[in-house]
Amino acid sequence: MRLMKIDVLKLREGPIDLEVDCQPDLLDLVDREFHFRKRVTGLVHFSLVEQRVRAKGFLETVAEAECVRCLKVVEVPLRGILDIFYENNPALLTPEAMLGAGEDENLYWFDGEIIHPEEQFREAIMIELPMLPLCSPACKGLCAQCGADLNEGQCRCAQQKPPRAVEEDPADWKAALKKIRLQ
Repeated sequence: MRLMKIDVLKLREGPIDLEVDCQPDLLDLVDREFHFRKRVTGLVHFSLVEQRVRAKGFLETVAEAECVRCLKVVEVPLRGILDIFYENNPALLTPEAMLGAGEDENLYWFDGEIIHPEEQFREAIMIELPMLPLCSPACKGLCAQCGADLNEGQCRCAQQKPPRAVEEDPADWKAALKKIRLQ
């Protein structure tokens, strides 16, 4: 569903500022690990630059995800920056150009009359998603033995573990491997 549009004929009269305030589903913001429950807001300035249309601005929203260390739900603020161009050039429709293998990765095709910027808006936000969301950089995570949240204090496992020997014989791991039998 395309609801946003920029009429290029109106751009000839002067630049257009598009105030963005929409639900995430309008931009098809969907991801397995991140959930988008807050509105997308921002401002994008569209102007003519010779035969191209330039879109420059920002978009903001908040995504929810689980911290990769402690599994608490964390809100991740996102701010996507746009500085792209649109051109009515059929060469931009080739598979190579659509994959960004062309000369300019910030150049997109439009039909010469109307620009529908939802796909580029989506890209600007999705590229800002962190690979490993954390509740804080100092997150200690969960205990591998009992699953206790180590951010809330030391677990009982740490108190019960016998201290490791200072020096271990390097041959011990080899002896342990020899005892393993594959069926």
